[in-house]
Amino acid sequence: MRKLRQHVVDQLCEATGGPCYYFGRSMKTVHAGLGITDSDWQVTVKHLMATLDKFKVPDKERNEILTMFAGLKNDIVEK
Repeated sequence: MRKLRQHVVDQLCEATGGPCYYFGRSMKTVHAGLGITDSDWQVTVKHLMATLDKFKVPDKERNEILTMFAGLKNDIVEK
């Protein structure tokens, strides 16, 4: 779980212009065959929103994170 958490931190940090680099596999490769549904995706978005609320992330940064996250949906959710 520590490695997974670090991948998420690095990816989010890199995607938002931070000094981190994500060296993990592509989202499509990592999530292939897991059977992640749109319902699963919506639950994850709900948790993400709750986390942003908990840490009082300002609207500008919140929108940047949500936009980045939304761009990953097609690589994660299987049809």
